[in-house]
Amino acid sequence: MMDMEKVFNRLRSEAEGLFGHELISLAIFGSAATSDFQPGTSDINAVLILTSVALPQLQKSQELCRRLKKFRLAAPLVMTEGFIRTSADVFPIEFLEIKEKHRLLFGKDHFIHLKIDLKNLRHECEHELKGRLLRMRQSYMEVGRSPRQVQSLLLAAYNANYPALRTALRLKKIKPPIEHSAILDAVAAHFDLDGSVFARVRQLRRGEILLKAAEIIQLFEKYGDEVAKLAEAVDGL
Repeated sequence: MMDMEKVFNRLRSEAEGLFGHELISLAIFGSAATSDFQPGTSDINAVLILTSVALPQLQKSQELCRRLKKFRLAAPLVMTEGFIRTSADVFPIEFLEIKEKHRLLFGKDHFIHLKIDLKNLRHECEHELKGRLLRMRQSYMEVGRSPRQVQSLLLAAYNANYPALRTALRLKKIKPPIEHSAILDAVAAHFDLDGSVFARVRQLRRGEILLKAAEIIQLFEKYGDEVAKLAEAVDGL
């Protein structure tokens, strides 16, 4: 089994070597910072805070991804301290997710005490839910004849929706859990959704069940219905 501490140490070492004095801090976030992380299956999401961001820094980031490709390092978020100060109000969901689920690997922690303006939170949450629902439907038109591609589409949408699910709970004045299963249970309970649909997609994602072609299509439809219900409920908050 992959030793993730060694992987994280490798990530820090490679980043320091590539960026040198340009590197202000490095953190991992998302599932990589929680017990939901599945080595070899989950992507490692990272954020680099640099003295400046231009093409040379992006090229170095590209090289970092190449060196750690086998460990599933996703393209990192690359930003400056100034970008963080001026953008937390524009991306409240994204910055809240990093703030609540991150682990510092190098430098100063810019997120632990970050103040985030929540006035646009409901609007962004609804935008994220409905936007992904539209993209799910569009993509289905392209791959609907292939159940396995529909399954990939379903799982991608499921993974991408976690920040919005946690945000929906915040809008209900509920502190969102960190663990995925607890998030799904809480959202289903507080928004009167069919929790069995979310649970079944989670089981599929974790490789705990295998579905026949017709079952995949049916689950895709039911998942879309539940996300649509949640989006409408958020619209009414």
